[in-house]
Amino acid sequence: MFIESMHSLPFAIDDIYGGLAQVRGLLSLESDYLLLEYQVRDGLVGMVKSRVRELKVPLAELEMVTLDKRWLTLGLMLKSYRMHTLQDLPTSEAGRVILKLTRRDEVIANQLIHHLKLKISEARFERVNTPR
Repeated sequence: MFIESMHSLPFAIDDIYGGLAQVRGLLSLESDYLLLEYQVRDGLVGMVKSRVRELKVPLAELEMVTLDKRWLTLGLMLKSYRMHTLQDLPTSEAGRVILKLTRRDEVIANQLIHHLKLKISEARFERVNTPR
């Protein structure tokens, strides 16, 4: 099972601020949210770093999660119902962000996608069946 065997998945967002910075972080699946811990650093030598930031994305607010296989990398696309959900991530636009993953993490990424989709469906089911 993903949660028991793997605690985090490294990701990157390159070429932010016109190529002057980049993001490096870890993504982990918690019980009812996706945790993204990340740091922004300069794109030239990577020595100037921001403090570690944390973004908790409630699974009930995720609309779609897909994995795009590219030549040397993978792209994990997160799309939320609301723009506000992902607004703190650099390059987030219209409630959507793409995280770059390495090919060596493809098996783990596929496991993550599978578990995320299952948990998103469970969250939707719970939201629909909860009396208001």
